[in-house]
Amino acid sequence: MKPMQNRNLSPYEGVWAWIHSEKPELSFDGSTHEDYTRWRKGFKTKLIRLLGKTPEKVPLNPETIESVDMGGYTREKVIFDSERYNSVPAYLLSSQLTVTAGERSMSAELSKIRKNTIA
Repeated sequence: MKPMQNRNLSPYEGVWAWIHSEKPELSFDGSTHEDYTRWRKGFKTKLIRLLGKTPEKVPLNPETIESVDMGGYTREKVIFDSERYNSVPAYLLSSQLTVTAGERSMSAELSKIRKNTIA
């Protein structure tokens, strides 16, 4: 019995063989700026169609859950709305030092988030 050729016993090698054997539908193979402009228009149209409808914009509704003085900086846990039915928790680190550019303190920049602080 003759052994079969081109067998990949490694999933890693198999995936790379598959990747190298394919040419993506929207790959760019032009060489001029005009080629790129034409390709990009088609790429953008297809990408938007494949991604589907984008979520509607919503107010962020930021809320500070906790604020902890960490010595040289403040750590705040915040929650904000990213979509109509989704909120995102995050930590915000702010320096307690004055920012020299424009003579503004970082705490002044955070006042929009802090206005909803829970006591």
